[in-house]
Amino acid sequence: WTHLVGFIYFVYLGIAMAVSFVTGNNANADQACSLFWVLLLVAASSYCLMSSFFYHLCSCMGNDTRECTYRLDLAGIVVLIAVSYFTGIALGYRCFPELQFFYLVYSACIT
Repeated sequence: WTHLVGFIYFVYLGIAMAVSFVTGNNANADQACSLFWVLLLVAASSYCLMSSFFYHLCSCMGNDTRECTYRLDLAGIVVLIAVSYFTGIALGYRCFPELQFFYLVYSACIT
């Protein structure tokens, strides 16, 4: 059940951040881009927590259900790792747009 609590917290956090950005008057394109990457990370975290919740909830069912939810849990972990990596590149190189673009494209190609 702790994964469900984490999921609810991250959904609340994402909604609160989006609402505060929309209601703010001094938003610019750089802040919008940063918000996009942070909200993408929040969505990936939410997906990872929810898939893990379903795995632990359904792990006592039959083998087919357990295997399916296990794969869903692993997919959630992979999505969170990948999005964390891309978010780090996007936010870490935001002052250097050429390098940011290069590393994002290069990372997407080798992934």
